[in-house]
Amino acid sequence: VLIIGSIALYLYWQLPNKIEFPESPIKSEIFLNSLSFENKQLPEFILKPNEKNILYQAYIKDDGLDVTVIYKVVIKLNKDIELEKALPLTPSEKELLNDKIAFNKIENTGFNPQIKLPEEKETQSGRHLTIYSNQTDIFFTLKNGSYSYSHDEIDKDGYATDIIIYDIESKLLYFERHRYYAFQ
Repeated sequence: VLIIGSIALYLYWQLPNKIEFPESPIKSEIFLNSLSFENKQLPEFILKPNEKNILYQAYIKDDGLDVTVIYKVVIKLNKDIELEKALPLTPSEKELLNDKIAFNKIENTGFNPQIKLPEEKETQSGRHLTIYSNQTDIFFTLKNGSYSYSHDEIDKDGYATDIIIYDIESKLLYFERHRYYAFQ
């Protein structure tokens, strides 16, 4: 039994995973439990978005001795919102966000939150990736709007990091939660 389990685990880690592309937005029931963190609720606009306004979603889960889950979403808003800090970003704010945003970087001209996919549409072993997109080009100028950043950590449990960016010019809202489960 131990040998069979070892072989199965070895194959799991050696084989690439296909990237899933659903034709409709990813339902919150799929990611809700894996993103939960003590005293850190997901915002209402993430839990109950108008599906017509969801332009892009990416749900990434890395399984291993520890687990990392990342959820990214871009939503077109009908009204402006104001977050903690105003745009444009200072160089230090840009550096902080670039250290925390998964798979993307804020450039001098703005920000494209879409993950660049490999041509073979496969991802590394141990990584599961689901992407919904109904728009080919999404771009935040980051000249006018606001953002917020928060990071909470609990010893022996892990951490959760939230990044929210609202771009007034495009009326686009970007949300990312990075949830790390510490190995127990």
